[in-house]
Amino acid sequence: MINYLKELQKSLGKESVLENEPMSKHTSFKIGGVADFYVKPSNLEQIRFVLELSRNNGIPLTIVGNGTNLLVSDNGIRGIVLKPEINDFVVKREKDKAKIVVGSGFPVR
Repeated sequence: MINYLKELQKSLGKESVLENEPMSKHTSFKIGGVADFYVKPSNLEQIRFVLELSRNNGIPLTIVGNGTNLLVSDNGIRGIVLKPEINDFVVKREKDKAKIVVGSGFPVR
């Protein structure tokens, strides 16, 4: 799995890829074992890369949100845990209507 770590770090940046990350840090209940890889892609290109790496190499993939009401076993999560952090939004205007498109990691406040 060390080769996958290097590939993930190269594509997403070292700060966005955590190895053996305690899931208790990422759940509202503060429980759970470690994830082999906890990745935080910040754009669609990075998400595509992680999905392809996972699919092409048979690496289990778990996609999570903010961890609210998420229960993780003490045994942890094998493979990649993907937590999208797309923190942007766009306002699209059409005649008399407006549409807001929000990234999957945009904070709810």
